[in-house]
Amino acid sequence: ADVAMVLHSVETVIDAVDETDQTPAPFFDPNSPADFEWDEGTDQWGKLTTDKLWDALGLKEHELPYFNSFIDKTGLRTPKTDPDWFNVDSEDLAPFAPRWHQLVGIVKGLDLAFRGKPLLLMDGVGFGKTVQLLGIFAMLAHQRAHYKKFKHFTGAFRK
Repeated sequence: ADVAMVLHSVETVIDAVDETDQTPAPFFDPNSPADFEWDEGTDQWGKLTTDKLWDALGLKEHELPYFNSFIDKTGLRTPKTDPDWFNVDSEDLAPFAPRWHQLVGIVKGLDLAFRGKPLLLMDGVGFGKTVQLLGIFAMLAHQRAHYKKFKHFTGAFRK
């Protein structure tokens, strides 16, 4: 049902496009100065330790909600692909936790979401932008559920 709703929303926006509109697109000069403030995003959070970042999220267990707690060391199996996943020897598994730079990105992304600000994740290939984005979505879902039950958010976002 949620997917159908999203697809309907996308189709509504596409249907509203006026193909006869001849207004020229604004010129984009990549060398022009930005008309917005830009920062690396870690000014407020970048000096915190991993433990303090987990505290900021309000997660004492140091696990992202809705994420697997363990990963297959070989990278070949997941709970989705292997029906015996939960019976696998613990020697074959490693605890999953985002790295510090991913965790600070999740905290910053959540902070921006609460303030209604945009987020642009940019860095080199293989630095975990997907984990960060999924972590932000997971935390938003977690915060929403927590607020619904307790009437406040967790961690640094409590108020």
